[in-house]
Amino acid sequence: MNSEEEKVEKLVFVRFTKDLERVVEPEKPVITRQPSAAVQEGELVTIECQTTGGNPSPSFVWVFSNRSMVPEEWYHVRSSGSLDRPSVSILQWRVNAEDNEAFLNCQVWNEALPKGEHKDASTTRLNSYMVRSFTISNIRSELFAVLYGPQVRAGPVHDYNVEEGERIELTCSANSNPAPSQFEWYHVASGERFAGTNWQFSVKRKHDGDFRCIATNSIESGVDQLTLNVQYGPVVQVKVNGYKYFLHRNCQECARLLAVRI
Repeated sequence: MNSEEEKVEKLVFVRFTKDLERVVEPEKPVITRQPSAAVQEGELVTIECQTTGGNPSPSFVWVFSNRSMVPEEWYHVRSSGSLDRPSVSILQWRVNAEDNEAFLNCQVWNEALPKGEHKDASTTRLNSYMVRSFTISNIRSELFAVLYGPQVRAGPVHDYNVEEGERIELTCSANSNPAPSQFEWYHVASGERFAGTNWQFSVKRKHDGDFRCIATNSIESGVDQLTLNVQYGPVVQVKVNGYKYFLHRNCQECARLLAVRI
């Protein structure tokens, strides 16, 4: 290597060293990838956030709209190592019903920024028919929408003890997106059906057993079940002079008559 080449190599090394020593803020991040249509529960969602510049390379943190931190194993970072190339964080997770109407915030930081400060960007809406929006810290954020089937609750309790002749009301509710378009009750033993959320009737012995509530939306149907335990007094069958007599609870006259004839 001649002296001229040595000078060039030293100059490049000095410039590279100075770049390493120079502390530079990263640029404000931007969301470069996210779903453009509605997502269903269980679907794998990918979101990318990138920022250019920054020395040393910036770190990334993802935060849900409820301020809970996204687990680090859900995303990875590709650091550029150069001031003119972007660093990228790629987040992937399977959405569930709890993610409905949420949004995510991508935050970047390096030593050029004061402690406790960061630069950030928020996701836009995932579902085209969601129109609500709001502003937090001067950042406009659209709501996350996750489509999921009905999560049904049959009531008033799952093990329901009632007396024969009692007037009762079975209730059914469901959480889903979109909202259920149809509710139906079904008595398993008799096959009797009722369209609606609240089923009122006077209890008979035939009603003993399982009742199912089925809620349906455009995604799927969901079901929940309760058991009706019908309680009634003892019934005794006896024969007197060739006739059958049935003794029911509270049938005092029948009991006295039978006692005399026996």
